[in-house]
Amino acid sequence: MVVTLDGKSSYQTPPTLRLFAQPMDLLPPPPAKIGGAGGGGSGGGGGGGGGDSKNGELRPEWVDPLAGQPTVGRDGRTVFVRPVDMLEPGMDLSGEEDPEAVDGLFETTRSAPVTGGSSTGSAAGRPAPSRVRRRDGERLGKYREVRGARLHAERGVTFWRFGLEVELTAAQARIAYRINRGPAVGFWVPARGQSMHVMFHSCNGFSLSVDPDQFCGPDPLWRDVLGTHQTRPFHVMVGGGDQIYMDAATKYTKDFRRWCENKSWKDKMDEPFSAEMQDELEEFYLERYAMWFSQGLFGMANGQIPMVNIWDDHDILDGFGSYPDNVMSCPVFTGVGAVAFKYYMLFQHQSLPTEGERDEPSWLLGAHRGPYIDELSRSVFMSFGGGVKFLGLDCRTERMHDEVLSQETYDRVFDRCRREVVKGETRHLIVLLGVPIAYPRLNFLENVLTSRIMDPIKALGRSGALGGFVNKFDGGVEILDDLNDHWTARHHKHERNWLIQELQELAADKSVRVTILSGDVHLAAVGQFYTNRALGVAKDRDHRYMPNIISSAIVNSPPPDMMADLINKRNKVHHLDDETDEDMIALFDQDVDGKKRNNTHLLPRRNWCAIREYIPGATPPPYSRSRSRSPSPYEAARPRRPSNSSRRPSITRSLSFGRRGSFSGMRPGNILRRLSRGGGGGGGDRRAEGPPVSYYNRDAAGHQQHQPPPPPPPGPFQRRPTISGTPGGGGGRKYFGGGGGDGAPSAAAARAPYVDLEHGLDVALNVEQDASDPTGITKPYRLLVPALRYDGPRDANPVARRSRGRWGGLLGRMRRRGLLDGKRDDEGEDGGGEAAGSESPSESEAETPAAAPRAGWRRGAEPSGAKPSRRDGRAGGYGEEAPPPPRAPPRRSERYGARAYEDESVGSATPPLPPLEKKRPGWMIWK
Repeated sequence: MVVTLDGKSSYQTPPTLRLFAQPMDLLPPPPAKIGGAGGGGSGGGGGGGGGDSKNGELRPEWVDPLAGQPTVGRDGRTVFVRPVDMLEPGMDLSGEEDPEAVDGLFETTRSAPVTGGSSTGSAAGRPAPSRVRRRDGERLGKYREVRGARLHAERGVTFWRFGLEVELTAAQARIAYRINRGPAVGFWVPARGQSMHVMFHSCNGFSLSVDPDQFCGPDPLWRDVLGTHQTRPFHVMVGGGDQIYMDAATKYTKDFRRWCENKSWKDKMDEPFSAEMQDELEEFYLERYAMWFSQGLFGMANGQIPMVNIWDDHDILDGFGSYPDNVMSCPVFTGVGAVAFKYYMLFQHQSLPTEGERDEPSWLLGAHRGPYIDELSRSVFMSFGGGVKFLGLDCRTERMHDEVLSQETYDRVFDRCRREVVKGETRHLIVLLGVPIAYPRLNFLENVLTSRIMDPIKALGRSGALGGFVNKFDGGVEILDDLNDHWTARHHKHERNWLIQELQELAADKSVRVTILSGDVHLAAVGQFYTNRALGVAKDRDHRYMPNIISSAIVNSPPPDMMADLINKRNKVHHLDDETDEDMIALFDQDVDGKKRNNTHLLPRRNWCAIREYIPGATPPPYSRSRSRSPSPYEAARPRRPSNSSRRPSITRSLSFGRRGSFSGMRPGNILRRLSRGGGGGGGDRRAEGPPVSYYNRDAAGHQQHQPPPPPPPGPFQRRPTISGTPGGGGGRKYFGGGGGDGAPSAAAARAPYVDLEHGLDVALNVEQDASDPTGITKPYRLLVPALRYDGPRDANPVARRSRGRWGGLLGRMRRRGLLDGKRDDEGEDGGGEAAGSESPSESEAETPAAAPRAGWRRGAEPSGAKPSRRDGRAGGYGEEAPPPPRAPPRRSERYGARAYEDESVGSATPPLPPLEKKRPGWMIWK
């Protein structure tokens, strides 16, 4: 899609896009050694297989792979990426639009990169030659032209959409396009049957309190993304929320800013959403989107990588959906939501709010309109090729203070999943949730900030005496809306637990591995759900194993180390139910500079994520945490840090500026790019020696090709794990999966160290090494996620998901808190919690009362204080299931614009969706 200015355009003929194949040679990975005969590549990517170097010098493409790459300027001209060594550090250059400017990101003619000597592959002092092949589809007359369709027009601009279809071939291919005979821009499509190489990001903007110059603007990590794209192209770019920050609307508007600063609570809630306020907000959102999605290296990525997006609160306004109902339902807030939804649909989905699933088959529409945004929620479901499906849940349109999605919308979501996830064909289901669902509990902070003791402090803050301590919208403590956003907040916990157990049931039914992507929290982390280790289930057989990959932020400022350490103190093993545990994975035992970390679970640095199918031999082996160890084959081949007497740069992707104390008095052109500065001295190299990557599946990763030990003779199948009563301690829990008598481990337990990684996912969290360096160099931390090979019985979800209003009144509140049977929340309502590192009670025991059955479950389960067991109501040794109860849609009543359910049924079965029609790709260019 393109957006054009009406005053500078002629529409006698609609814009025409020409589509054709344009082969391009991929940049080979850097060699493992420099000098001499060179070395093999560090891994195949696309079409590369290692390179060479002579006399210890690097090819400029390895030093700065993005330098000289062409793109389209905002005025339609061809511009080139300026070499990073010519950029001034400590400056945000993303807003510089003039390619003639000396300090901008782009230039009108390709410059030679600044290197420390002669270069291989190009003459000294000259730019590297283009890798685009001369003979392409356009030159051969094999192209297709597509006329743009006028999607929308307003405020002097017109949105044009192009519907494209590309046939996949036996190998991945580069497809180019040009609009109205302008410059050609290319994107990559995977081979037929190949899974896509996925790039995931979130929090793509700065908060109002952040100085962008301190982080060299929003471009450094996008430079790293596009540099990787030159070696191993990305086929899709997934935005996990906050693709744009609209918080500036409270500062750069007139009427809306006046409303935000109004100290009279009653006047704010009663003020209508005037036509003048709507007009200024629409102008602000349109200009902000047009600027942000076309400028800098993010704008360049938009034109070269197809995108799929799901929004979060900052795409609307900070905290939208998590404020109390009286704030969310006031006229001004509902008006803001309507404006934000309109431009979210136009810019992030190239669609109109009136379009539905017949227009775009990937849409997964909600069952009801949102309570504060009068639109259907827009989740997406699509294929990423090669047995990988993607589900992006819209957790913002229907969000309320105590509910994220309605039961009827969940029914539609899981009905779609069960139709399109095919057992034996679909190996992975990637689920996008904007906010992490496996994350340390922050209930203690939530309890303190909502207690009566904070009332005087909040009153003082509302008077303006405490600056930004309180929120300008609801008068609460500023960070409370972020806490309310979390799935682990006490008013979302029941819904959260139901969702996890529903995903477990889907994983068992379809034998599909569920991997969750999240952002929002401005740090890198990986949470996980898994079967209780006492049951001895290997990861590739564990349908409850669901990693939650947390990648945030690609642009915004990370929290201080002290804050990350405080959150990490709340990390402990939680018991979701009898058989499911959850905690955070200790992935970061070393920092980006190679130093040992105490906080191994949370890494507060800017980052982005890459996901691809695991290919044996293309991923380095794991390393041991032990300090005294023999080097792995990968580390043995890895170049060592040069000494002061021999300053030779190494040939890994992690390249850096040569910082010589200060940049004062030094011209940018004289900056030399080096990997390290040798040992010794203060202010040592940020790239100190350390293992190349981190793994969690360490045992598994070391056994790429293996045969598990022969299983023992099968015994009678026993579905229920039990405790043996054999005297003398000879017994123990029978391992899930059957086999063996009391005290004898099952075949699953015997092969626990052996995990089959075939068709697994290779997930890399690429973490920034130096926020003040415009190169955006990152260090990868890897996690291998095995595919699921589950052949056990069904694992039906035992807890029904209720809509809000089910447990109203004092009795319901007492039941939720567990006061009727002496049980409390695992964090403690008083905020006390438990000691860090200890195991908490089962969350089903603490939070989730036994529930009325839904379709497919046994009748007769009534709410009580008894602990629900995941074994109750399942097939496989527990009696016959009763016929499903009739399901009728709940009656809805309106109160303050929110839904209140009066019926106690779970919800109605969703009728089949209409047949899907043509599929339209979702890629776009913003210029």
